[in-house]
Amino acid sequence: MLDHCELFRKNIEGMPIYGELLEQYRPEVEFMAEKSGFKIDDVYNFQRVLDGIKSRAVLPEILPLPSWANNAEFIEKVNKLHDSLHASFIDIFLDSIGGWHHDQIVARFDEVIQNTTNHKMILYSSHDTNMMTLGRLLNLTYLKDHLPDYASYVSFELHEINDSFIVQIWFQPTLNESRIELGIPGCPKPCIFSQFSQLVPRVTTGQWKAKCSGPDPSVDTRCTLYGSMSGTLVVFIILILGVLLSVLWSCLAYRNRYNRLSDPEKHKLLY
Repeated sequence: MLDHCELFRKNIEGMPIYGELLEQYRPEVEFMAEKSGFKIDDVYNFQRVLDGIKSRAVLPEILPLPSWANNAEFIEKVNKLHDSLHASFIDIFLDSIGGWHHDQIVARFDEVIQNTTNHKMILYSSHDTNMMTLGRLLNLTYLKDHLPDYASYVSFELHEINDSFIVQIWFQPTLNESRIELGIPGCPKPCIFSQFSQLVPRVTTGQWKAKCSGPDPSVDTRCTLYGSMSGTLVVFIILILGVLLSVLWSCLAYRNRYNRLSDPEKHKLLY
C-alpha cells in the first residue's frame, strides 16, 4: 500500500510513533540485520526481511531458507513477530484505510438493498494485511491478531431473513479446512445491516485518495474557496438586511405611537 501512496507514506514516516515502533524490536532488528546482511533502518525494511523468511518457510523447495533460519522454533518466533509488527503498524492508520475498507463493503451491500446492482458476488484479491486491517477494525477473532495464511479468504455476506438484512462474516483459514463464522463485537447476532454500517466511521474513496496521494490536481480548489467565500458573503448580507429591516420597523412603529399620542382628538384625557 505504501508503495503506491507516496504522500501517505511520507506522513506516516514523519510520525514519532513510526520511529518508536522499530525501537520496540531493536534486539530482533539487529539480529536480522546481522544475519541477513540487509540494512534495516525503518519498519518497512524490517517487515520485508520477516516476510522473506516467512515466505521461504512456506516454499522451501523453491526458496530454501538460510541455515541460520532453518529451524521450526525460529520460524514460529518469526511468525509471531511478523504478526505483532503488522498489528502495531496497521493501528497507526487503521481509521483511514480501515474506514475505506468498511465503506466499500457497506456501499456494495447498500447497492443490493436498493436494488441498483445485479451483482450477486464481488471478489477482491487482497493481501494478508488487508484482511488483518478488517480484523482489527471490526475486532474479529483471530484476524485481529494474525496475518492469514496463503489461500485463505474472508467473506462478508448479506442475507435477507424475516424482512431484515443480516450481515455475516465467514473465514476459511486454508483450502483444506471448513470455514468458520466470525462473531462481530458491537453487532450482536443476528447483526442487522443498519447497525453494522455504523460500527465505525466510513471513509469515502475520494477521502482516501486525498490521504494517499493528495488532492486531485484536476479539481480546481479555487472553486471551493470562492464558493465558501460567496456563501459567507451572502449570509452576511442577509444578516445586514435583517438588522436594517428591524431598525426600520422599529422607527415606523415609534413614529406611529408618537403621532397617536400627540393628537389630542384621538387621545382624550376624559371619557
